[in-house]
Amino acid sequence: MAFIEWNSALDVGVGEFNDQHKELCALLNKLFDAMHQGKGREVIGSVLSGLGDYTVYHFSAEEKRFAEFAYPNAAAHKAEHDDFVRRVEELRSKYDAGSFTVTVEALDFIKKWISDHIMKADKAYAAFFRSKGLS
Repeated sequence: MAFIEWNSALDVGVGEFNDQHKELCALLNKLFDAMHQGKGREVIGSVLSGLGDYTVYHFSAEEKRFAEFAYPNAAAHKAEHDDFVRRVEELRSKYDAGSFTVTVEALDFIKKWISDHIMKADKAYAAFFRSKGLS
């Protein structure tokens, strides 16, 4: 059962970024499904590792395009990326310390990231990148 389905509302106008965002949705759904089955604690470590991998790969891809095309909101956008990385590190620390609430925190955090960052900050660059010929 999917917690969040990829749909056109999540489309940021750049295929490579959409594909990477789909991976984030898959991580969220993996965690949600495991929690629904009472196995959230069993998968949270791999989900947090996936988030770590996601940040390295995806954020560097976006930031590379920001620099390449001189995206005017790059600094603010990068600051949001930095906050995400910090938060994932905090969740990882809680997990490593044996926290029993980290699965719920991670689920809430990823869902909020999708609605607040992807659907707002990332959507804001869609027209800019289209104007530069990136799709």
